[in-house]
Amino acid sequence: MAQKSTPLNRRVLNSKIAALAGSMMVYRRATRAMANQQRNVAVTNRKVEIDQRGGHIAVLNELGMAIHPHLFGANNAWCFVTSEQFGAFCRSLRRHAGVTLLRYPGGFESESYNWGSNTLNPRYRHFPKHPGATPQQAIAAMGAGNVSFVLRTVDAFRANTPAAFNHWANIAADLVTQYGAEVHDWEIGNEWYHLGGVVKHYDAFLRRYARLVAHFVPIVRRAATLAGHRIHLYISLNWAQPHDVTVMRKVIPPGVWSQIDGFNIHAYSGFAPKKRKYYTAPSIDEIAPRIALLQHLTGISRVYASEWMAALNNNDHYGGIKNAAYMMQIMGQFAQAGVASAAYWPSVMPGRHIPQPNRVTLLADEPGYIPDADGQMMRWLSDGFHGRVLQTVTHGSEARAIAARGRGGQTSIFIAAGPEHHLKLPVWIVGRNNVKIIKARVLWADDAHLDIGPARVAALPVEISNHPSGSRCTMELNIGGRQRGSAWEIAHIELGK
Repeated sequence: MAQKSTPLNRRVLNSKIAALAGSMMVYRRATRAMANQQRNVAVTNRKVEIDQRGGHIAVLNELGMAIHPHLFGANNAWCFVTSEQFGAFCRSLRRHAGVTLLRYPGGFESESYNWGSNTLNPRYRHFPKHPGATPQQAIAAMGAGNVSFVLRTVDAFRANTPAAFNHWANIAADLVTQYGAEVHDWEIGNEWYHLGGVVKHYDAFLRRYARLVAHFVPIVRRAATLAGHRIHLYISLNWAQPHDVTVMRKVIPPGVWSQIDGFNIHAYSGFAPKKRKYYTAPSIDEIAPRIALLQHLTGISRVYASEWMAALNNNDHYGGIKNAAYMMQIMGQFAQAGVASAAYWPSVMPGRHIPQPNRVTLLADEPGYIPDADGQMMRWLSDGFHGRVLQTVTHGSEARAIAARGRGGQTSIFIAAGPEHHLKLPVWIVGRNNVKIIKARVLWADDAHLDIGPARVAALPVEISNHPSGSRCTMELNIGGRQRGSAWEIAHIELGK
């Protein structure tokens, strides 16, 4: 029998519809703003087309968001890298993959981690034979300010009582008191929206997490203040469900909400995201607008993408240099949205040696932890993607580019060439004349290794010509042959005066 529609039911339904409509309106505004930006880019781009009949890329002179140094982070692998192996693992992350931030203890293991004994709950699915690194090891290896911590919440979440919320909040407060001078970024839990039973009880779990946050934030904030620590406190959002924020803000008192510094998202995306209930991610080009929507709904600008990658199931299971090309584009979206920190997942997995089918990691699980294609790409971005984001637009090509203007005035451009063969691609640097090449190189792989394993590096010949509206750099990508790839090359050009 159908339930009778009472005035109360209608009011609840109408409020949910209004909240969802408001969320979608903001999302459409953010999307329209990006479309208008692209149209403005196209207008400017037409001004610099000089006898161009083929595809080209325009890099505009307008400066965008500042690129944060902690954008090049990674998750620790507590279950897979022992305490004895951690030194070599962390050195490779920093030297070979350019990692600037380490999320500790890691992902789901954070909800089973015992801080006082450096052990895991024995029932955890990836319980290791030997313990991973201690908090002190992580801080010593990365340096103060370059490690983020995940606070354990699952016990309180499952108990679902004010007493349990307060008990675990006080444990979190003790950790902040102990480590807050050296660890500035703190997340309240890891992926409440992936706990068992959440699909059947999503709305109830959402409200439960909001109540937990309402207890945690004041207690943890008070501990940091008393200890004289300045920390950033993050709450976890399911970025696939923006209207969750409306519910959370109704449950969490305004006075508590004002003490939240940022929100963290787990940004697994791709060019063809897999549709799932509650977890259908935005595609790569929609990442920045989605983050803008969440910033609007929360009233919070600080964002931590504490887990992310170009997920295999969202990218037709492409690994290798193909995955690195999508990874590069995601990083560009983060920078455009002003993301403060990001931590790639997974940094390494057990038994995944180079080449690594069906797994995308920064490093290979073998002696020395050598980088895979994504680790190579992270190193290039960490070295060259600095300063402020520049607008880019591609015309007549499947290639994609991101660019930045460094603090010293240098222009750094990264180009993912895609599948086109023998791509002669002019790149216009609008408003910059008399530039010279500081660096020009290309990542490439032969046809048998386009979606598996590491890439190779080669020099990239570039021709420069000056025009009244700017400089033109011309290069050929995907040329094939013995020393170059025939598809999916990734170029990096750095230009200066």
